[in-house]
Amino acid sequence: MSQVKTPLARLSYARHHTPEKANNGKDKYSAMLIFAPGEDLEALEDAAWDAAMDFYGSEAKMPSGVKKKKLAKGSGWPFRDGEDQDGKDGHEEGGQYINVSTYGTAPKVVRKVGGVMHKVEADEIKSGDYVKVMLAAKGFKVDGNSGVTFYMGNVLLVKAGDALGGGSTDPNSDFDDEEDSAEAEDITNVVPINADDNDDDDFI
Repeated sequence: MSQVKTPLARLSYARHHTPEKANNGKDKYSAMLIFAPGEDLEALEDAAWDAAMDFYGSEAKMPSGVKKKKLAKGSGWPFRDGEDQDGKDGHEEGGQYINVSTYGTAPKVVRKVGGVMHKVEADEIKSGDYVKVMLAAKGFKVDGNSGVTFYMGNVLLVKAGDALGGGSTDPNSDFDDEEDSAEAEDITNVVPINADDNDDDDFI
């Protein structure tokens, strides 16, 4: 499988550090990559088509959804129309998205600083950040389903973005104008909350 690099994408449903157990018992790392309207996806589409030709042998043997490059769930073609997410965070009208995954070993996540690649830890990247990802397209036929999928390779963190789903906020700001809680004088185990204590690395 030859690799292809994505254009800038927004990370969502990020499970590239914390795996789930797949049906085959292997650790599965996955993510959704959201592309803005007008983003050039030609290289990815060409890679998907080439993978389909390699796997099925001819256009005539491809699933109809792959042959027609249909942007719909269950079509077998890996690209989806952002409109089917119906207003969910990060999706724009006219945009597209793909779901990517890999098994066994977590992809390496890096950022480039001063021309040097630096490792990105799990708590330094979240859903909503902007990335570029190395992908490999491959045809599949499993349990009656067939099509083309993308396997995830190395991930480059390009820039931070607003956390999808809203992320964590500072409760001091949220409730600063509220009165003391009822019977607050009877509460003895109160621990003050500092803004720095907020955990913003929840993955969606």
